[in-house]
Amino acid sequence: MNKTILITTHSKTEELKQAIQHLVACKNFYEYHLVIVYHEEVVTTDTFVKNINLKQFTSIPVNGSKKTKLENINHNRILGLNYCFDECNADYVVVIEDDVLCGYDTLVFCDKLIERYRENKNFRGINLGSKEKYNEAKRQEYGIFRYGLFGQGSAITKQTWARIKALNLLNELSDQGFDFLVEYYYKTGFVIMPRCSRYVDIGWNGTHTPKDPNDDYYRRLRESWVGASYFPDIDYQCMRFQFEWREDCTPYDEYKNLVFRAHFEMYRLKQRLKKTLRKFRML
Repeated sequence: MNKTILITTHSKTEELKQAIQHLVACKNFYEYHLVIVYHEEVVTTDTFVKNINLKQFTSIPVNGSKKTKLENINHNRILGLNYCFDECNADYVVVIEDDVLCGYDTLVFCDKLIERYRENKNFRGINLGSKEKYNEAKRQEYGIFRYGLFGQGSAITKQTWARIKALNLLNELSDQGFDFLVEYYYKTGFVIMPRCSRYVDIGWNGTHTPKDPNDDYYRRLRESWVGASYFPDIDYQCMRFQFEWREDCTPYDEYKNLVFRAHFEMYRLKQRLKKTLRKFRML
């Protein structure tokens, strides 16, 4: 399979350095092509990215000085995904934010499970986070859930990306975040999620996360994380369980698909109606 990693970044140069250091330490990192979409107007980030010395690496400079934060976030992610799938011919893309540190087996986890489920028409991708307490005896466990996309760390397949584009789900980029725009579609199928988190978030200097490094959000990710140190290969096992930290993240039952497809079609109808009303300046 052709595999890429996408990072979009703005001004968190120090966090980006840590993110890349952890990626390079991940098992199988050198099987991936790394793509970074970055803001060239941020001097420290521009300097750092231009000095990255990796064989399989592409940097894409953008200038977002005339866009809102949300527009920049959405635009950069879509630009990066289009490049990964169209130019790198990726079968899947691991997408992480610039303030996320990956665990030792994060890429192996993605590779093995995408290989396992890629032919399933209901498979949407992988979310890499969890807030379940770390348990070495259970770090091989994952579940199949009906849920949306984790913006901080996830993997998306070529098939899912093609369907998102074909359905024109990314038309309201100035109003909504990327994860919201694809949520209803994701819930027509399933995502894979680990019992123990494959990343930690150090984004307390960001715009949409808590400012306190000891906030429960960060603490629980740390307490769930598999860590960055070596451990032997493991055989990933699918288990049916309910996350204690997220009641709306429910175990997947295929017989409910028709209900969620109806929810998705209703959402699309509302979006089309909203667009029509805007045309006539009624909003």
